[in-house]
Amino acid sequence: MGRKRKSVENIGQKKTLSINYIQVLEAEDLFLERKEAVQELIVKMVLLSSKRGRPSKNEDKEVPYAA
Repeated sequence: MGRKRKSVENIGQKKTLSINYIQVLEAEDLFLERKEAVQELIVKMVLLSSKRGRPSKNEDKEVPYAA
């Protein structure tokens, strides 16, 4: 007996993502620093997601603390 094939119905379905926002009050200068850091990370994530092929060795060392 061979392996059973996976259903084709599950392949095309995308999972929905839900985001919960929690408001935190902080000083304006700390907010601006955090905002810039988050914007840079989001831009890197978008650019890397659209890149084709394997990542280069230098890119792995660039952000070692990222999850």
